[in-house]
Amino acid sequence: MATFATLPTELHREILSMLTRPDGYSTEDAISFSQCSNYCRDLALPLIFKRLTLSHAALNRLQTDSSLHHLCKYPRELNLFRQVSVRTADYRLYLPEIHRFHNLTVLRLPFPIVTGINRQLFRGIFNTIYSSPFYPNIKQLSFWNCRASTLPQEWESTPDDAEFLARQPGDDGVMSNVLDFKSLEIASIALTEGMLYSIDEHPPSYLAGSSENVYSLSRATAANLRVLHLRVATWVYPGEWEKGDPILPEFTTYENLEELRVQSATFNLWRLRAFKRRCPNLRSLKMFSMYMGLPTNEGTYEDLIGMNSLREVCLPAKTLAIEQHRLIPMLEQQVRNWIASGMKELEKAEFRFAKMGSKGDGWDLVVGWTISKGVLTKMPPEVEEGLNKS
Repeated sequence: MATFATLPTELHREILSMLTRPDGYSTEDAISFSQCSNYCRDLALPLIFKRLTLSHAALNRLQTDSSLHHLCKYPRELNLFRQVSVRTADYRLYLPEIHRFHNLTVLRLPFPIVTGINRQLFRGIFNTIYSSPFYPNIKQLSFWNCRASTLPQEWESTPDDAEFLARQPGDDGVMSNVLDFKSLEIASIALTEGMLYSIDEHPPSYLAGSSENVYSLSRATAANLRVLHLRVATWVYPGEWEKGDPILPEFTTYENLEELRVQSATFNLWRLRAFKRRCPNLRSLKMFSMYMGLPTNEGTYEDLIGMNSLREVCLPAKTLAIEQHRLIPMLEQQVRNWIASGMKELEKAEFRFAKMGSKGDGWDLVVGWTISKGVLTKMPPEVEEGLNKS
């Protein structure tokens, strides 16, 4: 007589698909299914533990309870440290437990800001990650920082802590905190106020006074990246002076980057030129800014010309009812200039501004067009009104 275990593999897959959400992760039904039999449990465990969130306490338990070790082969996505620690010892003692997760491809983690030892703490944490067996396989990284303490002495309570931080004589933080994941395809980086993102790998010496708080991707990481989302107060271009004039013979290039989304407090128009140099194959460019003046002429966004692979563009613009009568025709002419200059792949162009009181999390549409064969179609009024009222 046929049993569930003897059913064809195709039927097993069909049943498991019913226990899976659209994002590929398990539902609560998967846990119930796993309790039906040992065979069902073996089928469901990879689905149930595909995504795992671990606090310092959970890592501590993993360290002391060997009965959990057999589960470490299942996670593909790891969210570390739901709550940022306030002690170096927590990272030193428990972070090495991530070595047990051999099959990770997605890593998400916060990074504490501790004035005076940011660079050393960054190095201690990421040296542990870089020595983990899953490190060469990481395809997606989410990294954000948050305030934890302003007293370094609270973090260096023992000689072992100091060793973990690997402080060296003369270690003054001149180099940036570089994220180096050579197989990375998708990166999401969020930095708090006072922290900078460097579009190039190594900030030069004129940033030495603040470079402890500068973060960047290595050149090898940037070269393979397909998607980059940044949420920063501001960013720096070590390879260029004001207005985009190059001062270094080499700068970081994002050769395979197809999607770039930047949300920042400020935005200088000339920096579009810097992105054009670094991202030659970009298909989607979305930039959002809290503070953005009205364009002064139709050439405001001319530096976008030459990015002929772009299919989707979203750029910042303020909106004032009394200004829209001249602003919208100006932006429409700008889009037409792009198309006439060779940006034939462009399918959508939007201009947005920050919602009042949104703290930068919402962006209303000023005006937008869909584009087909060079013909602009303005987005329906009800779409714009709906966004403006939300």
